[in-house]
This record gives sequence, structure tokens and C-alpha cells, in this order.
Amino acid sequence: MGLENRQFRRVVVGPEFTVSFVYREESFSCINLGNISEGGCFALLPSARADGFEPGGELEELTLHHELMPNHAIEARVTFSLGAGDPGMEWVGVGVQFVMLPTVVRKSLQDFVAAIPDQLECRCDGVPTAPAWGRTTPCGS
Repeated sequence: MGLENRQFRRVVVGPEFTVSFVYREESFSCINLGNISEGGCFALLPSARADGFEPGGELEELTLHHELMPNHAIEARVTFSLGAGDPGMEWVGVGVQFVMLPTVVRKSLQDFVAAIPDQLECRCDGVPTAPAWGRTTPCGS
């Protein structure tokens, strides 16, 4: 596995940042995120509800929930699903790509990401590649 090549800087977020959306006619709300950028996010879904999340799947009415984000629907799609179908997994990670962002949401995300200091970026082998933000141990520790 090589280094990731992302168009937009992403930041790690905590439980204060959630999303809601509809996928295949099922509503999902209060979904925690692992990280977010202007290009998308990494959502953490309970394994019991994560079956069927496949690359290319459309997430309808995706809305970001955070005090600094405007309440506008985003056009988005699934890019990958980590751990789906594995009975031993409690959580499944779903990569989400923002396909169409309203201008006000794009600006809010740009400002949000820019306001957060550089965080620890990791290569796939777990070696830190940038200054740590709130972290003093290597990735995966």
C-alpha cells in the first residue's frame, strides 16, 4: 500500500462532529466522523447497520452537524467500506466523497480545516510524517 494522495487537507474530528444521511431508503443520524476535509469524510457506523455500503452508493441528504457548519444538504457518495461483513467488527469505517458542496458549506469547511493546527499525518506503515497535534505516540499506538 502506498502513500495517500489527497486533494484536500483533512483533520481528525471528535464526537462533536456528526453527519446524517439517507442510504438506500434507510435514515442514519448522529453518525460520528473520524476525519473530515473539503473533499469528504470518514464515517463510523455500527457494524449491524453497515451492510450494503458499496463504492459508488449515493448518500442522500447528507448534512454535517457541528456548531460551525451551516445546515445544508450535500451530494455525496460512498468511496470505500472498511470492515463491512466482518462479524468480529463492532464498527465499520465508510469513506465518503462530497460530490457537490453548497458554497456556504465549502467555505465553512475550508475555514474549519484551516483553523486547526497541523495534525499528525501517518504513512501507511504507521510512521508519523508531520508535527503531532495532541499526540505524542506514533500512529497505531
